[in-house]
Amino acid sequence: MLPGEHRLRARRDFELVHRRAKRYTSSHLQLLVLKAAPAPTRIGITTSRKVGNAVRRNRYRRLIRESLRRVLLKLASGYKIVIVVRPQPEGAFVPSYGEICEQVNRLLVLAGLLPSGTNTRDAD
Repeated sequence: MLPGEHRLRARRDFELVHRRAKRYTSSHLQLLVLKAAPAPTRIGITTSRKVGNAVRRNRYRRLIRESLRRVLLKLASGYKIVIVVRPQPEGAFVPSYGEICEQVNRLLVLAGLLPSGTNTRDAD
């Protein structure tokens, strides 16, 4: 679980990020990044019902939260981030923890929020 100061909770914050953010995309995830006031970076995760049933959506969220938890202290501060899980074709598998870590890492590096040599899987 992410610490409270790093969670994006308010609906208006999510809407603001969706309207104004710069977007970065991978096969399973979309990263939306918005520069905010100098404060800790706040992160939210969204998964629509198109992704699958509750078990599948919660699995994605758990995997993403864990990969973020490992690099939280290395992230640039002062951003609002929303990670959107992209719907996959019917019958597609939920990617492994390693694949999610790799995609999260690549998107954060691409957005300039994480130093390029950081590996989310081995950050502890």
